[in-house]
Amino acid sequence: MGKNAVRYITEKLHEYGVTVEKLESMFKRGNKHEEDIFVVFDIRYDKHMLQGKEQAVERPLVPWYGFLIEEGKAFLLVVNMNTGTL
Repeated sequence: MGKNAVRYITEKLHEYGVTVEKLESMFKRGNKHEEDIFVVFDIRYDKHMLQGKEQAVERPLVPWYGFLIEEGKAFLLVVNMNTGTL
């Protein structure tokens, strides 16, 4: 979360093209997109089941990034870095 998430996404996940400059631009725009609530999830799958049968895992790494926003309740807004979707 925060600076650690920025460092992780730009160094360890650099192949996705998210740069410090792109993130800083997003943080400057405001609208609840601040560095201290920025998060990265690095989800790795070791198997995939479909109708009870194990399937080949095409993309075992599915990283997500976004923001943990609190407005009375915690709200998580994230983007799948493989598909670019919310």
